[in-house]
Amino acid sequence: MPHRRPKRAGRARRLAVLVVLATVALAGCHTMRFEIVDAPHSKIVHHRKSFYVAGLFPRLNRVDVSQYCPHGVSRVREQTTDDDAIIGVATLGIWTPRSSWYYCLPGPGEGKGWVVDVPIPSPSDESSEGGAQ
Repeated sequence: MPHRRPKRAGRARRLAVLVVLATVALAGCHTMRFEIVDAPHSKIVHHRKSFYVAGLFPRLNRVDVSQYCPHGVSRVREQTTDDDAIIGVATLGIWTPRSSWYYCLPGPGEGKGWVVDVPIPSPSDESSEGGAQ
């Protein structure tokens, strides 16, 4: 006669898996918005910052926004997007990127409404620029 596992063990295992998946899904996403000036923007710059070991390193990740928005920013949005969360889960938390959007103030004669994607810097680029401290 084959040995059967009790039904409770199967239910407990499914419940544990469900709890782990829900925890990962809920804990992985966040959004922060900073309204700096109530003014229109001329362009939106998307920048992805790299963090490692579940976001513990680097403790400080500086971005010189004037490099992308020479006339200043009207608002900043930082978010762990679905793509960022998938990358974090796929790498088991070794690399956990976060996305930021900078809404640039227009300069003289600039129009409105285009998006610039900033390439993801490699870890060696970050350390040489002083971004990962």
